[in-house]
Amino acid sequence: MLNSNRANGSRWLHAHRARVSVAVVTTMAAALLVVGPVPSSATSDSGLERDLLTLTNVDRTSNGVPALGADARLISTARERSEDMQARNYFSHDIPPDGHKVFDLLDARNVDFEIAGENIAFNTAARPATVQTAEQSFMNSPGHRANILRTDYNWVGIGASPAPDKTLYTVLFMKPFATDVASPVNLDDAGTLATDSTNPGSLESVVDNVLGRNFGID
Repeated sequence: MLNSNRANGSRWLHAHRARVSVAVVTTMAAALLVVGPVPSSATSDSGLERDLLTLTNVDRTSNGVPALGADARLISTARERSEDMQARNYFSHDIPPDGHKVFDLLDARNVDFEIAGENIAFNTAARPATVQTAEQSFMNSPGHRANILRTDYNWVGIGASPAPDKTLYTVLFMKPFATDVASPVNLDDAGTLATDSTNPGSLESVVDNVLGRNFGID
């Protein structure tokens, strides 16, 4: 879990990382960073992004939680995160070289969010099964599942970056302040969901999580 309280003028970051049931919690103070896009040769796949959005909302609505709307700013930032991790071959919520977080990217883009969270995953499944593999990994992990089903969130952006050796996913969730001007994207005609869930063969799946950031909430 990553929290920030601006009411007292300091920023306390609590990082909760989940990998194979091992949790590490760290606390630190940090200042806001102005971060620009990182040049990348990796590309995003809008079809995989739409499919993962569909599965995310299916899991939310089947658990009695309203579906999320797609926000263009979150999509752009999620794509940048996935493409950057592919291009520079790392997998972390800490963005090298200085370890800033996705929240700093959102701040730099003037996204006025109250609560935001990030789920990241990669797997080696073939294209017909990679989205289902990612979503199943998220839903099988308590921290990621909590992010997906969190009732506070109402906007999401997904970045999917495929490469020959793996497909990398970033899912950004957000509840904006009332003063924020959302940038909704209409994905109603985005195409059909891939339904081939056959065994992808040799599979490596790694998931990591930040539950969110909020203001004035412990």
